[in-house]
Amino acid sequence: MVSHEPDVTPDIAPEFEIKLEPGRVEDLSHLHESAQPIARLPAAERLARVRADRWIGYTRATQALEQLHTLLDWPAKQRMPNLLVIGPSNNG
Repeated sequence: MVSHEPDVTPDIAPEFEIKLEPGRVEDLSHLHESAQPIARLPAAERLARVRADRWIGYTRATQALEQLHTLLDWPAKQRMPNLLVIGPSNNG
C-alpha cells in the first residue's frame, strides 16, 4: 500500500517543506534521469545527500593530488622532496 501523505521531517523548517496534493504524482522530467530517483527520496535523505562532501576533479586539483601521491610513494631517503600547496581560503 502506497501512502499519499506528504513526507514531513522534523529536521526541516516548515517554510521549506513541499506538500503534494493527495494522489498527485510528481513530474520530474525536468531533472536528469540519474537525479530523479534521488528526488523521490524522503526529505531527510535528500538533505543528507546535498550536505555530503564531494570531490570536484578540477584540472589543477587533480594535478596537485597526483603530485601528493607521487611524494607519498617516494622512496625514503635523508632529504625527502616536499610540496607547498597554497590556495584561497574556503577552496576545499
